[in-house]
Amino acid sequence: MNDVQRPLISVVVPIYKVERYIKQCLESVLNQTLGDFELILVDDCSPDHSVDICQQFAQADPRISVVRHDHNQGLGAARNTGLEHVHGKYVFFLDSDDMIFDNAFEIFYRTAEANDADIVHCSSMLERFDDGTVKVTKDKSPFDGFLPFERNRRLKSCYVDKNIWPMVWLNFYRRDFLERYNIKFPCILSEDEPFSIALYCWAERFYCIPDYLYVYNRRANSISKANDVERTVKGVRSMLDGWNYLIRLFERVPHDVVSPQIQNDCIQAFFESMIQGYILCLYDSSEAVESAGAFETLRQAIGERGAIDERLAAHLLQGFCIQKSLNNLIARSLMSENRQLRLMLDTLGAALPSMMSILRALQSTSKRVLLMSVPVHGNLGDQAITVGEQFVLKKIFPKHEIVEIPTPYLSGYLGETFSSLGFERSVRPTDLIFIHGGGNLGTLWGNEERVHQRLIARFSRNRIIILPQSIFFDRTTQEELTRASVEIYNGHRDLHLVCRDEVSFAVAAELFPRVKRYLAPDSVTMLMGTWDGREQPRDGVLFVLRHDKERFDHTALIEKLQAHLDARKVTYEFADTIVNGTVEAGERAEKVEALLSRIRRARLVVTDRYHGLIFSAVTRTPAVVMRSFDTKIASGIKWFEGSDGICYADGSEIDEIENFIDGWLDGRLERVHFDGAHLRDLLLDTLKKIVSR
Repeated sequence: MNDVQRPLISVVVPIYKVERYIKQCLESVLNQTLGDFELILVDDCSPDHSVDICQQFAQADPRISVVRHDHNQGLGAARNTGLEHVHGKYVFFLDSDDMIFDNAFEIFYRTAEANDADIVHCSSMLERFDDGTVKVTKDKSPFDGFLPFERNRRLKSCYVDKNIWPMVWLNFYRRDFLERYNIKFPCILSEDEPFSIALYCWAERFYCIPDYLYVYNRRANSISKANDVERTVKGVRSMLDGWNYLIRLFERVPHDVVSPQIQNDCIQAFFESMIQGYILCLYDSSEAVESAGAFETLRQAIGERGAIDERLAAHLLQGFCIQKSLNNLIARSLMSENRQLRLMLDTLGAALPSMMSILRALQSTSKRVLLMSVPVHGNLGDQAITVGEQFVLKKIFPKHEIVEIPTPYLSGYLGETFSSLGFERSVRPTDLIFIHGGGNLGTLWGNEERVHQRLIARFSRNRIIILPQSIFFDRTTQEELTRASVEIYNGHRDLHLVCRDEVSFAVAAELFPRVKRYLAPDSVTMLMGTWDGREQPRDGVLFVLRHDKERFDHTALIEKLQAHLDARKVTYEFADTIVNGTVEAGERAEKVEALLSRIRRARLVVTDRYHGLIFSAVTRTPAVVMRSFDTKIASGIKWFEGSDGICYADGSEIDEIENFIDGWLDGRLERVHFDGAHLRDLLLDTLKKIVSR
């Protein structure tokens, strides 16, 4: 289009589900006293007959064109599409269910030309309600003339203190101004708000007039009033995407022009607006007051915190906003049949306070070591490993904080949330990373192995120490997972792998030749000696047996042992090292202690769990030990050679096992003679050696 053909004004109207209103909207444009305009209608895949009405208008008037999206993208995207098709000197955005006064374009255009304005802002509007009533609404503090271009004052007054309405359709824009600063709409709900902040930052000549030229139809079923679960989810996502938009905007504006404190205030005001618009509206009044109070408390704490460069303020606000929306979603989804969604929301809502606490520790603690992939499941063997890991790390780093990162925060939707809140950015290259040990390295527990891979790949610059592990790779059926581990582990420049049995050490030597390898006992051996002197009555036999995929079928042997105990009239009961539900850090030691106490009360243990063996050694309880699916017991039992309190069932005849049992039940053997201090010392010395390299 050449200059002669270019219109003075380009009008952009997004179209979506407005067949009741679109005709009067378009007629209000066609009735303008200044008719030199083009009208660009952006069909955002409206499911009703709105686009048919638009096509009829376009066929009757060459100034009108229709642009169509191939899928619904929202108001911000529709306006951006319109901007891609404008040719006018000025741009005006009109919502498809509203109208403008007949002389609006003429007043806007003459004001812009007379004052060489980048933007002309209309300080008043006419609101019309469904019942036919109308009222004139003005800016909180209407301005007349140019806004001062001192950005800090302008942002504080116009946006933070909300003295000017942020709606985009109250403004008339010079097109080359929008193009010069590449000002586009974020594709979020309430896209006007971040967009208006961009305008205040860049528009040197922002001119205000007191006239009301726009008719805003407040209809009950407007998309801005829909309160449902899906919309609240979009609201939460919009908070995060809007925050990212503002961060990118402020990165383009020097800090000596817009101060970090004003940036922080703008982001807080944006979040507060989103909370009011999409979250608190779904609470009853009492909950809304309580939530508003919590938000104000948080604002004060953040204000004391200082600059946004630290990102902590934004992180806290994100967590608060998501938490509030999730509380609401969880309550509403109780009536939903989507049980999986309900569970996910419940889990994420419960996890967020813990995530924020970890991030605060990472951002504020100078001396720390990171213990990653800490379990929260009910396997008390793994929980006892964590107790031992905390014990040994505090021995090595007495003045450091041990920051735990739970496994669920490192994968799936929880991992994505934790990452988006800034987890990776909070880890310093100098941080020592310890990865939780156990029996989960390899293909037997694929999810845990993928977490290992992600951690090792993400933190390529950190020294990473994998605490004592058993290793099992099925290279036949899990070739792809094995190959990925081989590539990632060997590609790390400073990875240290501690194996807790000789077979695992041999596997590591074969698969990970570039990884530094060590042999040391399980971390639970750090508890050796802690139960000495705890005398309590012993009675009966405790079977501590596993029921997962590591179980080896010992049914025949167990039945024979039960028959033997029945013949002797010895009581016995069954237990496992698994408890229902999750185990939080604050209750970990108590639950492990309770299990150890139960084992300590037995006269003898029969187990196929590696930690059943170690717990028996810690409490000096004699044990009949049977192999598991992998080699962790067959190989790991060698650490306990020399103990008279262990009978390894594999390779032993039934009469040997029964004689062992009878010796302890009859009192011929009174005390297990196995100190275990050398195991603690070996693990401690191994880790000290790695740390000091």
